[in-house]
Amino acid sequence: MKKYGIFLLIIVVIAGILVWITSSSDRMDLTENIHLLVLVLLIGFALWFGYRRIRSMNLGQPVEDEMSKRIRTRAAATAYYSSLYLWLAISYFGEKHHIAFHTAIGLGILLMAVVFVMAYLFHSARGLNDE
Repeated sequence: MKKYGIFLLIIVVIAGILVWITSSSDRMDLTENIHLLVLVLLIGFALWFGYRRIRSMNLGQPVEDEMSKRIRTRAAATAYYSSLYLWLAISYFGEKHHIAFHTAIGLGILLMAVVFVMAYLFHSARGLNDE
């Protein structure tokens, strides 16, 4: 189950996106199009991550070695720390520009995922400098 769990999650997210698109109004405005684009990019990252995991299993390599766990942990820590400032900015600009509460929450959750992906890619490319 763990081998294909990420693909099951992707299917659930795609089904949710399809429900969102079919239940929304006839035309999607700019913010909804941007949300959709970011969701598609996040799904692409999840597919890439799942492909790497299955490729490692097929080659007989460990799926999660110590280095990949540390990179993921470091990326999660960086994303968490950055998300605190992100929520502060969303709170400030949301009140200043009168953004609806549900829009601000959705934007915050989406941006937290984007921050994690960026932190993961950054730490994967740069490596860990405590070695």
